[in-house]
Amino acid sequence: MSEPILRQWMTNNNINRFLLEAMTPETLEASVAKGGRSAGQILRHMVEVRSQWLAAIDSSHAAEKLPKQVDIPMLIRAFDASAAAIAGVITRVGDPHAKVKGFGEDLTAFVMYLVSHDAHHRGQILLTLRLAGHRLDAKVAYGLWDWRARTPRSVDATR
Repeated sequence: MSEPILRQWMTNNNINRFLLEAMTPETLEASVAKGGRSAGQILRHMVEVRSQWLAAIDSSHAAEKLPKQVDIPMLIRAFDASAAAIAGVITRVGDPHAKVKGFGEDLTAFVMYLVSHDAHHRGQILLTLRLAGHRLDAKVAYGLWDWRARTPRSVDATR
């Protein structure tokens, strides 16, 4: 049964939303070095990687490319849409031990890969913001680790 995996996948997305909702247009543009990725570009990359995996799994899904300049509402919509699409994969595959076509490993490994990718980049964003002089409020930074507060009550919920 995939319900526990689905719940944790949606929790991961809620954590991404929590971070996005704490950001401002100024923090989206924050970058550590000339030519380095801004926080917004890192977030854009996170969504595009999800989309690329969805396209690899299901050829009817076209890999989404977001515009170079992104804003917070656009990113929230893109994260929610990609999270819902991956939730659909989790539901369709169902068995945590079943292979995910296009990924080559089982459903649990696929979801853990995506969660690890998101978590890596959330840390990268926090470091970028700190080094660029835009340190997030401690309540937000620690709130990213409050998994229980971000877990949906039901698997149909995204918040």
